[in-house]
Amino acid sequence: MASQLVGDPEPPADERTTSRWFNTAAFGAAPQFTLGTSSRNPVRGPGDRSLDLAVVRRLALPGSTARELRGEVFNATNTARLDAPSTTVGAAAFGTITCAGDPRVVQLAVKLLF
Repeated sequence: MASQLVGDPEPPADERTTSRWFNTAAFGAAPQFTLGTSSRNPVRGPGDRSLDLAVVRRLALPGSTARELRGEVFNATNTARLDAPSTTVGAAAFGTITCAGDPRVVQLAVKLLF
């Protein structure tokens, strides 16, 4: 659905929350059979920051075999990774962020190389 841009979609930084990521009053439905006046991407979603770490240790075994021990941490700082806000004009969730990415994930592994 096309939309009309009728105001400034950027709220002040101190008013931006997951329940109101952008000014929804700045958009309206475009008249039927028109393209609307809104640009393709009038608002930006939240940024994405993540710190991933890995520690690997290879231990030699008799012959030509080896054992590899791995420890990996994804999103080590456990920073919230918010998804993009809903951009469907007229939807109940318009302008809100309802999903987030995975929290910190830790995995350990042992691998036998032969």
